Amino acid sequence: LGTGARGSDIKVAENAQCDETLLGHILKIETKISESGLLLQSIKSYSKGHRNPQGLKIIADRLLSVEHGPRHGDEVNQIKLNGNYGWPKFSHGIPYDTDIAVKTFRNVGQYISPIFHFTPSIGISDLAACPFTEDIIYSNCILVSSMKDASYYILKIESDKSQLNIVSAERLYLGDRIRKILSKKKYNLF
Repeated sequence: LGTGARGSDIKVAENAQCDETLLGHILKIETKISESGLLLQSIKSYSKGHRNPQGLKIIADRLLSVEHGPRHGDEVNQIKLNGNYGWPKFSHGIPYDTDIAVKTFRNVGQYISPIFHFTPSIGISDLAACPFTEDIIYSNCILVSSMKDASYYILKIESDKSQLNIVSAERLYLGDRIRKILSKKKYNLF
């Protein structure tokens, strides 16, 4: 589950860097049924430093998220356990409020850069694996939907052992806001 810490109030945004709150975090929720039939839950922070996560999927055995940046800088992130994705300290976007001094990512050691970002913003909303196709051009890709841009994108990916890398982006304009994108056919990645 992704929670946001967006807004122009720096006190709200700083929650994304705080370990005492779950705002601006991706959460791992574990449930199990006890012998007495009670549902037991454990909620833990999986990663932090998120502004406004939208879609969250496991694709090719990796946890991926799409996230709204501030005034540009929408992100596609590969989420790593205990990873810190930088908000509100670092972003590819421009702050709405000058009280939040956001710097551009420059592979700062403690923060994880997105695997892809959209500048200008597309109003990113969701992601899915591409349906399987025999056409090599559209194998190993993910679909990303947008609201503001009224399009979806095919992001071609390459993978090394631990990291996905976006090598190209193809825009397909539909003319309507797209909140959710589903891939119902089998997919084949790597």
